[in-house]
Amino acid sequence: MKLLKFFLVICLTIAAAGLPCQADEESSNLFEISLESMVWSRYLDSQGSVWSKRPISISDITISLRKTPLRGLYFNCEVYTALDKTAFAGQNFSNEIDLTLGFAREIKGIQVDFGVSYFDIIPLINTAGNVWAPYVQIGKEFKLGKKHSITPYVQLDGRIPRQNHVPQNGIFAVWGIKHSWQITESLSLKQKVNFLYDSGAFGLNEALLFQYRVETRYEIHKPFFVKPLAIYFSTPLTKVNDGRKPDAIFGAGLGCPF
Repeated sequence: MKLLKFFLVICLTIAAAGLPCQADEESSNLFEISLESMVWSRYLDSQGSVWSKRPISISDITISLRKTPLRGLYFNCEVYTALDKTAFAGQNFSNEIDLTLGFAREIKGIQVDFGVSYFDIIPLINTAGNVWAPYVQIGKEFKLGKKHSITPYVQLDGRIPRQNHVPQNGIFAVWGIKHSWQITESLSLKQKVNFLYDSGAFGLNEALLFQYRVETRYEIHKPFFVKPLAIYFSTPLTKVNDGRKPDAIFGAGLGCPF
Protein backbone atom coordinates (compact mmCIF):
# COMPACT_ATOMS: atom_id res chain seq x y z
CA MET A 1 0.00 0.00 0.00
CA LYS A 2 2.93 2.38 0.59
CA LEU A 3 3.89 1.99 -3.07
CA LEU A 4 0.34 2.77 -4.19
CA LYS A 5 0.22 5.89 -1.96
CA PHE A 6 3.54 7.04 -3.44
CA PHE A 7 2.14 6.83 -6.98
CA LEU A 8 -1.07 8.63 -5.96
CA VAL A 9 0.89 11.56 -4.52
CA ILE A 10 2.88 11.93 -7.75
CA CYS A 11 -0.24 11.73 -9.95
CA LEU A 12 -2.29 14.19 -7.88
CA THR A 13 0.59 16.68 -7.89
CA ILE A 14 0.85 16.51 -11.69
CA ALA A 15 -2.92 16.86 -12.09
CA ALA A 16 -3.03 19.90 -9.82
CA ALA A 17 -0.29 21.55 -11.87
CA GLY A 18 -1.99 20.81 -15.19
CA LEU A 19 -5.65 21.70 -14.66
CA PRO A 20 -5.21 25.48 -14.41
CA CYS A 21 -3.21 25.73 -17.63
CA GLN A 22 -4.67 27.09 -20.83
CA ALA A 23 -6.58 24.53 -22.86
CA ASP A 24 -5.64 23.47 -26.35
CA GLU A 25 -8.17 23.62 -29.14
CA GLU A 26 -11.15 21.57 -28.04
CA SER A 27 -12.86 18.88 -30.03
CA SER A 28 -16.53 19.30 -30.82
CA ASN A 29 -17.15 15.83 -29.39
CA LEU A 30 -17.41 15.17 -25.68
CA PHE A 31 -15.86 11.69 -26.03
CA GLU A 32 -13.51 9.91 -28.40
CA ILE A 33 -13.85 6.14 -28.64
CA SER A 34 -11.18 3.92 -30.18
CA LEU A 35 -11.38 0.20 -30.93
CA GLU A 36 -8.36 -1.93 -31.80
CA SER A 37 -7.54 -5.62 -32.09
CA MET A 38 -4.11 -7.20 -32.57
CA VAL A 39 -2.96 -10.79 -33.04
CA TRP A 40 0.57 -11.63 -31.87
CA SER A 41 2.67 -14.70 -32.64
CA ARG A 42 3.16 -15.29 -28.88
CA TYR A 43 2.60 -13.47 -25.58
CA LEU A 44 5.84 -11.66 -24.70
CA ASP A 45 4.99 -9.17 -21.95
CA SER A 46 6.51 -5.80 -21.05
CA GLN A 47 8.79 -7.55 -18.53
CA GLY A 48 10.36 -9.66 -21.29
CA SER A 49 8.66 -12.87 -20.11
CA VAL A 50 6.90 -15.34 -22.39
CA TRP A 51 3.48 -16.24 -20.92
CA SER A 52 2.29 -18.18 -23.96
CA LYS A 53 4.13 -19.81 -26.85
CA ARG A 54 0.94 -19.85 -28.92
CA PRO A 55 -0.67 -16.91 -30.77
CA ILE A 56 -2.67 -14.49 -28.65
CA SER A 57 -5.17 -11.76 -29.46
CA ILE A 58 -5.29 -8.44 -27.62
CA SER A 59 -8.44 -6.38 -28.18
CA ASP A 60 -9.15 -3.09 -26.48
CA ILE A 61 -11.51 -0.15 -26.29
CA THR A 62 -10.45 3.31 -25.11
CA ILE A 63 -12.86 6.08 -24.16
CA SER A 64 -11.26 9.53 -23.82
CA LEU A 65 -12.86 12.69 -22.48
CA ARG A 66 -12.28 15.64 -24.82
CA LYS A 67 -13.87 18.59 -22.99
CA THR A 68 -12.17 20.76 -20.37
CA PRO A 69 -11.44 20.88 -17.46
CA LEU A 70 -11.08 17.08 -17.39
CA ARG A 71 -9.91 16.77 -20.99
CA GLY A 72 -7.39 13.94 -21.09
CA LEU A 73 -9.20 11.59 -18.72
CA TYR A 74 -9.53 8.12 -20.28
CA PHE A 75 -10.72 4.59 -19.60
CA ASN A 76 -9.27 1.54 -21.32
CA CYS A 77 -10.32 -2.11 -21.32
CA GLU A 78 -7.94 -4.71 -22.81
CA VAL A 79 -8.91 -8.34 -23.31
CA TYR A 80 -6.15 -10.96 -23.74
CA THR A 81 -7.21 -14.27 -25.26
CA ALA A 82 -4.97 -17.26 -25.97
CA LEU A 83 -5.79 -18.60 -29.43
CA ASP A 84 -5.69 -22.26 -28.44
CA LYS A 85 -7.57 -24.73 -26.24
CA THR A 86 -6.50 -22.85 -23.07
CA ALA A 87 -8.69 -19.86 -23.99
CA PHE A 88 -10.77 -18.99 -20.91
CA ALA A 89 -9.87 -22.39 -19.41
CA GLY A 90 -8.68 -22.08 -15.83
CA GLN A 91 -6.41 -19.41 -14.39
CA ASN A 92 -3.97 -18.38 -17.06
CA PHE A 93 -1.98 -15.16 -17.56
CA SER A 94 -2.65 -15.54 -21.30
CA ASN A 95 -6.34 -14.93 -20.57
CA GLU A 96 -6.96 -11.73 -18.68
CA ILE A 97 -8.82 -8.44 -18.70
CA ASP A 98 -6.90 -5.25 -17.93
CA LEU A 99 -8.86 -2.18 -16.81
CA THR A 100 -7.18 1.23 -16.77
CA LEU A 101 -8.27 4.68 -15.61
CA GLY A 102 -5.77 7.36 -16.61
CA PHE A 103 -5.11 10.96 -17.48
CA ALA A 104 -2.96 12.02 -20.46
CA ARG A 105 -2.33 15.62 -21.37
CA GLU A 106 0.36 18.09 -22.39
CA ILE A 107 1.18 20.45 -19.53
CA LYS A 108 3.37 23.46 -20.38
CA GLY A 109 5.01 21.56 -23.23
CA ILE A 110 5.53 18.35 -21.22
CA GLN A 111 3.53 15.21 -22.02
CA VAL A 112 2.21 13.49 -18.90
CA ASP A 113 0.31 10.23 -18.67
CA PHE A 114 -0.60 8.65 -15.34
CA GLY A 115 -3.19 6.33 -13.88
CA VAL A 116 -3.77 2.91 -12.45
CA SER A 117 -4.52 -0.44 -14.09
CA TYR A 118 -6.08 -3.58 -12.65
CA PHE A 119 -5.00 -6.90 -14.17
CA ASP A 120 -7.86 -9.37 -13.71
CA ILE A 121 -6.77 -12.92 -14.46
CA ILE A 122 -9.55 -15.21 -15.72
CA PRO A 123 -11.66 -16.62 -14.04
CA LEU A 124 -12.86 -13.14 -13.05
CA ILE A 125 -14.48 -14.25 -9.78
CA ASN A 126 -11.11 -15.43 -8.46
CA THR A 127 -9.00 -12.49 -7.21
CA ALA A 128 -5.91 -14.62 -6.55
CA GLY A 129 -3.11 -13.50 -8.83
CA ASN A 130 -4.78 -10.19 -9.74
CA VAL A 131 -2.57 -7.11 -9.72
CA TRP A 132 -2.85 -3.34 -9.26
CA ALA A 133 -0.49 -1.44 -11.58
CA PRO A 134 -0.13 2.33 -11.02
CA TYR A 135 2.00 4.18 -13.58
CA VAL A 136 3.27 7.63 -14.52
CA GLN A 137 5.06 8.67 -17.74
CA ILE A 138 6.63 12.04 -18.55
CA GLY A 139 8.04 13.03 -21.96
CA LYS A 140 8.88 15.93 -24.25
CA GLU A 141 8.12 15.88 -28.00
CA PHE A 142 10.49 17.47 -30.50
CA LYS A 143 9.34 18.05 -34.10
CA LEU A 144 11.86 17.22 -36.81
CA GLY A 145 10.32 18.82 -39.88
CA LYS A 146 6.80 17.99 -40.98
CA LYS A 147 7.05 14.20 -40.95
CA HIS A 148 9.21 13.22 -37.99
CA SER A 149 9.08 13.69 -34.24
CA ILE A 150 11.01 12.19 -31.34
CA THR A 151 9.94 12.03 -27.71
CA PRO A 152 12.41 11.20 -24.93
CA TYR A 153 10.50 9.90 -21.92
CA VAL A 154 10.77 8.31 -18.50
CA GLN A 155 8.19 6.01 -16.92
CA LEU A 156 7.63 4.42 -13.53
CA ASP A 157 5.33 1.39 -13.15
CA GLY A 158 4.30 -0.47 -10.01
CA ARG A 159 3.06 -4.01 -9.56
CA ILE A 160 1.01 -4.55 -6.37
CA PRO A 161 -0.71 -7.93 -5.75
CA ARG A 162 -4.44 -7.86 -5.01
CA GLN A 163 -4.09 -10.27 -2.08
CA ASN A 164 -1.68 -12.50 -0.15
CA HIS A 165 1.43 -10.84 -1.68
CA VAL A 166 1.12 -13.11 -4.74
CA PRO A 167 2.54 -12.51 -7.27
CA GLN A 168 5.50 -10.62 -5.83
CA ASN A 169 5.30 -6.83 -6.04
CA GLY A 170 7.89 -4.71 -7.79
CA ILE A 171 8.75 -1.57 -9.75
CA PHE A 172 9.67 -0.98 -13.40
CA ALA A 173 11.69 2.13 -14.30
CA VAL A 174 11.89 2.94 -18.00
CA TRP A 175 14.09 5.34 -19.97
CA GLY A 176 13.36 5.57 -23.69
CA ILE A 177 12.85 7.47 -26.93
CA LYS A 178 9.79 7.33 -29.20
CA HIS A 179 9.97 8.13 -32.93
CA SER A 180 7.01 8.89 -35.19
CA TRP A 181 7.26 9.09 -38.98
CA GLN A 182 4.35 10.15 -41.21
CA ILE A 183 5.58 8.47 -44.40
CA THR A 184 2.57 9.42 -46.55
CA GLU A 185 -0.85 10.85 -45.81
CA SER A 186 -2.16 7.33 -45.14
CA LEU A 187 0.95 5.42 -44.02
CA SER A 188 2.83 6.00 -40.76
CA LEU A 189 5.44 4.26 -38.65
CA LYS A 190 6.00 4.43 -34.90
CA GLN A 191 8.92 2.94 -33.02
CA LYS A 192 10.49 3.21 -29.60
CA VAL A 193 13.68 2.10 -27.91
CA ASN A 194 13.90 1.79 -24.15
CA PHE A 195 15.89 0.44 -21.24
CA LEU A 196 13.82 -1.14 -18.48
CA TYR A 197 14.93 -1.72 -14.92
CA ASP A 198 12.97 -4.53 -13.25
CA SER A 199 13.25 -4.68 -9.44
CA GLY A 200 12.11 -8.33 -9.50
CA ALA A 201 8.35 -8.12 -9.99
CA PHE A 202 6.41 -11.41 -10.16
CA GLY A 203 9.31 -13.21 -8.53
CA LEU A 204 11.68 -12.81 -11.47
CA ASN A 205 15.30 -11.70 -11.13
CA GLU A 206 16.28 -8.09 -10.71
CA ALA A 207 17.39 -7.10 -14.19
CA LEU A 208 18.11 -4.43 -16.78
CA LEU A 209 16.55 -5.03 -20.21
CA PHE A 210 16.80 -3.48 -23.67
CA GLN A 211 13.56 -3.34 -25.69
CA TYR A 212 12.49 -2.21 -29.15
CA ARG A 213 9.02 -1.86 -30.64
CA VAL A 214 7.91 -0.84 -34.13
CA GLU A 215 4.52 -0.78 -35.81
CA THR A 216 3.17 0.38 -39.15
CA ARG A 217 -0.27 1.87 -39.64
CA TYR A 218 -2.22 2.36 -42.84
CA GLU A 219 -5.54 4.20 -43.08
CA ILE A 220 -7.57 2.18 -45.56
CA HIS A 221 -10.61 4.45 -45.37
CA LYS A 222 -11.19 6.93 -42.57
CA PRO A 223 -11.70 6.17 -39.78
CA PHE A 224 -10.65 2.55 -40.37
CA PHE A 225 -6.98 1.55 -40.26
CA VAL A 226 -4.84 -1.59 -40.35
CA LYS A 227 -1.51 -2.36 -38.72
CA PRO A 228 0.07 -4.73 -41.27
CA LEU A 229 3.24 -5.33 -39.24
CA ALA A 230 4.31 -4.88 -35.64
CA ILE A 231 7.47 -6.19 -33.97
CA TYR A 232 8.47 -6.32 -30.30
CA PHE A 233 11.98 -7.35 -29.21
CA SER A 234 13.27 -7.71 -25.65
CA THR A 235 16.56 -8.94 -24.22
CA PRO A 236 18.14 -8.91 -20.75
CA LEU A 237 21.38 -6.92 -20.44
CA THR A 238 22.23 -8.42 -17.07
CA LYS A 239 22.58 -12.07 -16.11
CA VAL A 240 19.28 -13.77 -15.21
CA ASN A 241 18.22 -17.35 -14.53
CA ASP A 242 14.45 -16.88 -14.73
CA GLY A 243 13.98 -17.99 -18.36
CA ARG A 244 14.17 -14.54 -19.95
CA LYS A 245 16.39 -14.34 -23.02
CA PRO A 246 16.61 -12.42 -26.33
CA ASP A 247 13.17 -12.82 -27.88
CA ALA A 248 10.93 -11.23 -30.51
CA ILE A 249 7.27 -11.49 -31.52
CA PHE A 250 5.33 -10.32 -34.56
CA GLY A 251 1.82 -9.00 -34.84
CA ALA A 252 -0.83 -7.41 -37.06
CA GLY A 253 -4.22 -5.86 -36.44
CA LEU A 254 -6.87 -3.31 -37.25
CA GLY A 255 -8.85 -0.58 -35.54
CA CYS A 256 -11.27 2.29 -35.75
CA PRO A 257 -11.42 5.57 -33.79
CA PHE A 258 -14.72 7.49 -33.77
